[in-house]
Amino acid sequence: MSVARTFKVQGVMQLRNGEQRRFTVYVRGVSEKEALEKVYSNLGSRHKLTRRHIKVLSVTTVSDEE
Repeated sequence: MSVARTFKVQGVMQLRNGEQRRFTVYVRGVSEKEALEKVYSNLGSRHKLTRRHIKVLSVTTVSDEE
């Protein structure tokens, strides 16, 4: 049985107007790969970006107390 964890994903996205914006997103997932998929999906749909416009700098596991 897999337990979902909370991941903190930080990175930079290039918006459609050319501006680069830093982001920090907290997502729940079973694995780091699943968390990254959720981030790409969320940012892509919210800002109309493709994956090549999103650069992930770090993915860390966050404890439940934080």
